[in-house]
Order: sequence, then structure tokens, then C-alpha cells
Amino acid sequence: MKYHKDSIDKIDFWTIALDFFIGILTTVISALTFGAQVSPVVGFCAIIIIACKNILYFSIKKHIENRTDNIKNRLDILTDTIQYETAMKLYLEIPEQLKPFGRTHLKTFESNIKKLKEEQRTGELSQASYYEYLTGYVRNLKKEDKIWALSSFLDSEWDDNNQFEAALMNEFLLADDRGVETVRLYIFHDESIFKCDENNIESFNSLKLLLPYLQDNSYVNTTSYAINRDTYLSLDEDQKKILGLGFCAFDLHEQDDVLVRDVCADLGNTQEIRGELVFNPEMIHSIKQIFHIYAKETFLLKQYVKSKCNAAGKQFLRDNGVSI
Repeated sequence: MKYHKDSIDKIDFWTIALDFFIGILTTVISALTFGAQVSPVVGFCAIIIIACKNILYFSIKKHIENRTDNIKNRLDILTDTIQYETAMKLYLEIPEQLKPFGRTHLKTFESNIKKLKEEQRTGELSQASYYEYLTGYVRNLKKEDKIWALSSFLDSEWDDNNQFEAALMNEFLLADDRGVETVRLYIFHDESIFKCDENNIESFNSLKLLLPYLQDNSYVNTTSYAINRDTYLSLDEDQKKILGLGFCAFDLHEQDDVLVRDVCADLGNTQEIRGELVFNPEMIHSIKQIFHIYAKETFLLKQYVKSKCNAAGKQFLRDNGVSI
């Protein structure tokens, strides 16, 4: 289990606090019963006993945690083995003419399990699975948890007509209402989206999508920034590859950190946001370092949008409750 970096486990805290109280109480009682000369000896003995008890307590606690982790690892390996053996059994049962196709699936299965074990990431998920996990993480966030996210403003993001996106945005709003702190960074590859044309309703769509993050009375626990396009272009190709098309990462109070990275699948004339879950701490740390590089070159989202909007765009924002 991962504990919050700025605090200790609550059970340990109350254990130590109780020991401290017992030590003081023992000293006071000994002073009242046997006199001031005896009380220091009794108090010292109480401290030694409490210290020995705590050493034993934390040793047992650590031993139990290690045993639990080992059991979990063995269960994971057993589960993988059972799944592979089941897949192999099904492969042997299919007709001979289908076996070449079956071998392809077995190789994919083996590759995916290897990726889970060695790289600690899921690989690309289906759209439904991607949103199920991402929405679930946001739904379960507590006030002590944090979100840090990067968006490259994909066309498919924040689309109310997409049931997955609509449900996700609702969970983000509820998390913000619960006090979950969020830092969002935006990359706008095409700044012409802020040059609105009053004769073209579609030109206002981008600003409409950003409204919740620009209005003063919504997402009060979310700080939104924009990144100058030149900052993004200054990164090397490996850094851009690590970042992908965007991500949503969770600093979790009682669990290991998780990162959900976006990919965008081209499906004919449409695009579909999918993604993968990353649990690898080294990969998450690398992405977080680049995130902090961005953070040094950011503008507040409202300030950035104001500097890029034309007169029609600014009027649209004012008409929709944005003080700009």
C-alpha cells in the first residue's frame, strides 16, 4: 500500500498517540502513588515497554504487508496461467482450417500478458473499456486525491453527443465539487480556432467547449493553463511520443498512481478516442517531469484565450458569462 507523502497511516498515528498518552498517564499515576522520586523510574520503564511493543507492532505489520504482496503476485501469475491454458484449450478444439487464425490470437494474447507483466501497462483498450476505467477512477476520487492532465484539444473531446464523453465530463464536475484538486494543461495546435466568424456558427464550437473551464463559477478546484505551441514544438520526438495525444493522471492518496493516456483511432471519416492504462511508476515519473517542463511555460487558460480571440470571440465569451 502506498501512503500519502505528507502523512502517516491513520492507524499508526493513533497507535503512537495512545502510547504517548499511556506513558504520561503511567508517570502521573506513579507520581501520585509512590512520590516524585519513583515516578521517573516508572516513566522510563513505561517508555522502554512501549518502544519494544512498537518495534514488535511495526515488524509484524511490515511482515503482513510483504506476505500480502507476495500472495497477490502469486495470484496474478496463477490467473495469467489459467487464462493462457484456457485459451490454449479452446485453440486445440477449433477446426484445423481455423488454427492459423487461432495462432494469431494466441500470439496477441501472449504479447498482451507480457506487456502487463513487464511494462505494467494495458496497451490500447476498446473505447468502451477505456471510458469505463477512466470514468471509474474519476468517480472514486476523494478530496485528498489529485488530477494532473494534458489535453491536445482533440476534436472528439467534450462532445455532448458522445455518451462516454458526457458521462466522463459529469464525473469530472462532481469530483471538482468534492474538492478534488485538478491541474489541466492545454495544447492548441491550431490557434485559428479563436478567430471566430459571426457568419459561421461552427467557428464558435471550440470556445463553447472551453466555457466550463473559463467561467468563474464552475470547476472552482480546477486550474487550467494553456501551453504555447512553440513550447510543444521545442520538445524532442521521444518526449512527444511519451506524452502522446494527452493523458489524465491520478495522484491517489491510498493507492499507487495511475495514468490514462489517450490515443485517437481513425475510423473512416470519424475519430474515436481510446487509450491505455499505465501503472509503471518510471513511465509515470517521466511523463510527470515533462508535464513540469510545460508548467514553467504556461499561461492561465483565460489569459491565453483572451490574447488569441478576435472581437467576435471575446463578445461570445462575455455573452456566456466569462469575464474577459
